[in-house]
Amino acid sequence: MKALVFGAGASVARVARQLVSDDVVSHVEIRDPRTDVVHELIHSLGSVASSGRGRRVTPDVDVV
Repeated sequence: MKALVFGAGASVARVARQLVSDDVVSHVEIRDPRTDVVHELIHSLGSVASSGRGRRVTPDVDVV
C-alpha cells in the first residue's frame, strides 16, 4: 500500500514513522514546500520514503 502525506513537520513525521512501521504500508510519499525538511525526513525513514510535488493525488496512492 502506498501512503501520501502532506507536510513534514513533527506531527507528520510521527505519522509517517507509524505508517512505515506497519507491514501494510510499503511506501510513503512526503510532500511539503520545505525541501530541506522533506529530505531530512526521507533520510530518517529510509528507502520506503520519497518526496513528491504538488497537491494532486495520483491514482497509485492508496491512502492520504
